[in-house]
Amino acid sequence: DPATIIDGGGQIRVLECTAGESVDTVFENLVIQNGFSMNGGGMYNASSSPMLINCTFTGNSAEFDGGGMYNLESSSPALTRCTFTENSAEYGGGGMSNTSSSPNLTDCTFTSNSAIGPFGSGGGMYNEFSSPTLTGCTFMDNSVVEDGGGMYSTESTLTLVNCTFTNNSADTGGGMYNTSSTPILTDCTFGENLARYGGGMSNAGGSSPTLDNCTFTSNSVEFNGGGMYNLDGSSPTLTNCMFMDNSATSIGSAGGGMYNESSSPALIGCTFTDNSSNEGGGGMYNENSSSPILADCTFTDNSASSGGGMSNGNSSSPTLTDCTFENNSVVFNGGGMYNDAGSSPDLTDCTFTGNSADFGNGGGMWNYQGTPTLTDCTFANNSAGYGGGMWNYQSPATLTDCAFTSNSVTGLFSR
Repeated sequence: DPATIIDGGGQIRVLECTAGESVDTVFENLVIQNGFSMNGGGMYNASSSPMLINCTFTGNSAEFDGGGMYNLESSSPALTRCTFTENSAEYGGGGMSNTSSSPNLTDCTFTSNSAIGPFGSGGGMYNEFSSPTLTGCTFMDNSVVEDGGGMYSTESTLTLVNCTFTNNSADTGGGMYNTSSTPILTDCTFGENLARYGGGMSNAGGSSPTLDNCTFTSNSVEFNGGGMYNLDGSSPTLTNCMFMDNSATSIGSAGGGMYNESSSPALIGCTFTDNSSNEGGGGMYNENSSSPILADCTFTDNSASSGGGMSNGNSSSPTLTDCTFENNSVVFNGGGMYNDAGSSPDLTDCTFTGNSADFGNGGGMWNYQGTPTLTDCTFANNSAGYGGGMWNYQSPATLTDCAFTSNSVTGLFSR
């Protein structure tokens, strides 16, 4: 355990490196607490890159940025097994704030840090024009008023491996918020994070994160995007990622697993299971000309009012290949998929099985004023009030070599 306590008494900054210190400057087994400054209450690094091992930052605060630590001017400190807890900043980075810097963190923990001002962002970490690298780090119970409860990044390229974001909270992006940024995440987990938009992660401003083998579980939002919220032309790439038990809970909320607004992510080998929304798109909701590309993805046991597996609206036309929609359910229309207002998805080798819309239409798929194209697709054992397999209204669908087997009409509108 850290052995030496350095206390700022709530009056002064505790540590400062501004003379070009390198990894030859080592801080080890320290408790850095109760520091206060305009920026970097606990520690301030400018054009310096010290090494920190097994240090704890607690109870530090900043009038502006970086309650626990503030890095700027190409600082690249190396931190191993360090803990940031209950630090706060008015604007950005309750735990740590990075500006034009590239810290390297291994096995570090950010817990109960906050950005407390009315525009506060990045409860655990705030990145601006920065490229941090994090391995095996944990962000838990961090909070902000605005964006990025666990982490906020703008104009940044960051790399995260085996990191965990749990029970962080924000207005947008409970776990993580990215704007004009390109993070790379591998084997990361987002669980039980809370927000109004984007419970697990929110991507804005044309952000293009890359996620491989990441998990989004039990995140929730008041409005849109329980697991992930993409907007403003953001195009994340996800491979072998899982969205499970995420939810959008309020009246009119959408996209329990993922919500895309004017955004077109690419997904390969991803699963959406047991996600739910009050309104549309239990698994995924696509809005305003969003055209995601999906291959080998599975939507199972998701639920919503409409579009249990997926909902597409306002000229959103995803492309799906080798995807499966199974046992998704809705109160009204489109058990497997709901296409509305000029949405024209293109599906090849997709399967719709056991989906239901027992009090509405289109057990497998519901189409309104669109031109969907389906090739080599199968609809089996789906059920609805009308159109057990598929329901079309003002939608000249094009179907080639498709099979409809054992679909049924049941429930209130059965005849």
